[in-house]
Amino acid sequence: MRANCILKVLSVTLVAGTSFSPAYTRESKQPNIVIVQTDELSFRTLGAYRKTLSKEQAEMWGPGNVVKTPNIDALAANGILCTEFYTNCPQSAPSRACFLTGLYSMNNGVIVNGIDLEENRETFAHILAANGYATGYAGKWHLANKAILPGWAPQPDMGFEDNKYMYNNGHWKKMVDTPEGPSVAVKDEKGRPSVAVDNADKESYATDFFMTKTIDFIKKHKDGPFCFMLSIADPHGPNTVREPYASMYQDMEFQKPRTWTGSNKGKRTIDNKGLANYFGMVKCIDDNMGRLVKSLKEQGLYDNTIIIFTADHGDMLGEHDRDDKGVPYEASLKIPFIIHCPALLPQGEICKNVMSNVDVKLTLLGLVGLAGKAKSDGNDYSKILLEAATGKSYSNVAFCRGPAMKKEDMRGFVCVVTDRYKLVCNPGGKISALYDRMADPDELKDFSAFPDYQDVVKKLMKQLKEYGNKYGDRRMADVQK
Repeated sequence: MRANCILKVLSVTLVAGTSFSPAYTRESKQPNIVIVQTDELSFRTLGAYRKTLSKEQAEMWGPGNVVKTPNIDALAANGILCTEFYTNCPQSAPSRACFLTGLYSMNNGVIVNGIDLEENRETFAHILAANGYATGYAGKWHLANKAILPGWAPQPDMGFEDNKYMYNNGHWKKMVDTPEGPSVAVKDEKGRPSVAVDNADKESYATDFFMTKTIDFIKKHKDGPFCFMLSIADPHGPNTVREPYASMYQDMEFQKPRTWTGSNKGKRTIDNKGLANYFGMVKCIDDNMGRLVKSLKEQGLYDNTIIIFTADHGDMLGEHDRDDKGVPYEASLKIPFIIHCPALLPQGEICKNVMSNVDVKLTLLGLVGLAGKAKSDGNDYSKILLEAATGKSYSNVAFCRGPAMKKEDMRGFVCVVTDRYKLVCNPGGKISALYDRMADPDELKDFSAFPDYQDVVKKLMKQLKEYGNKYGDRRMADVQK
């Protein structure tokens, strides 16, 4: 199907806990896998997602104030664009722990930033490495050695056997190879690594530097199969980027988002320069996705490589008077998820099934016939992606929670998301809000007390209780209300 085709819609669901081994036969060898995970990426900054939104939702910062992302858009146009994909926790370490292990935060142990992912937690990389895949990782890890910065090649490698260019934490901007190994190129007056851009260029800027290492790994293992994960620490504060991206969007006159009220209440908000640089970071990422695709084509690997493009979580970018993440609004919880493999997957599809990070492990392994070897709290949605399957027996929900300082911490939100509704609760089952994203896409109105919505509230509360009890989320477990 050509890139300019009319995208078909997959709106399907799957019973929780099921696992599917695809009957899909292919003459080609086992597919390779490349995962590119960005950080605080607003889905509204990607052209492929803007096409699925109304103009007022797509151009949240004023008419015409958008980033053109042709390379990411091409992956969506020739792959599957998932429009209802959510992080299970809108903070980096908990989100990626769910992504890697297929377990909710309470069960993988990473409930907040700064907690190590324990060695006995099984990741999809463990399964792939045990079944003949060469595995590697480059970029921010955020799941070990929290006291050591940057923390190169953190251990355990959690199944990513080549992790020389994995570092534990930080949003460093300029990198360099040294005889001792990779290093942050800029130091402060005390000799400590610095986040300064310091004239970084297309070789040394972190996004470019780690994409080069990704391409190097692909070339080395082109006979496959391989799985490589690239974690790009952009976009993220301090919202700086190398030239020419730093200048590309500075002339835009950004408007406040539709949901801006000016109340602020002490929450920091991004300024015009910061938003322009944020756009620049997104553009740099898109250009590097073009580099990745070009290399795969040159190596003859493009058709048989599963490319996943996603993010840790979103960024409010001024919506609802705040930036950053950590809240249950769409701009924080909803994340991009594009999956592409011409030899394996349908092309030009939109998937509206609600999915989340805990579903990635089984789904990815299902696509390569290994889902039966893994444990997960999530679902195997490979059948949906492979065959555009439909059926009433499928679940269509995601469960999300705010980060917590300790497992017993009863502060923070917990919510259930469907393809239309989002019920947000405080611990103990006290309703905070019911959002109807069809009637109110800006999420400005709480429908939980409306008489016509009581059946919806009852159904979603039941699902939250079942989730809390089944998966051990104490915020909802044993709720009697």
